[in-house]
Amino acid sequence: MNYDLNINPTESASTGWQNQHYLTREQVAEFLQVSTRTVSEMTTKGIIVAIKLGTGKNSTTRYRKESLEAALKRLEGW
Repeated sequence: MNYDLNINPTESASTGWQNQHYLTREQVAEFLQVSTRTVSEMTTKGIIVAIKLGTGKNSTTRYRKESLEAALKRLEGW
């Protein structure tokens, strides 16, 4: 399987947060062709890593493209 997320190698090498590419739960679900509930379950189980931004009811969850790609590579070995 090829999971190309169109990651530019020069952007991946950067450590600055402003150069990172973040996906919403909906975008991850669309890419994986699963429901947003499945994405949430995968996050809870530690299969994919989420980043929570903010606190309380104003918080939002995002996923780094690089982390998603790493999770998919791990899953390919199963």
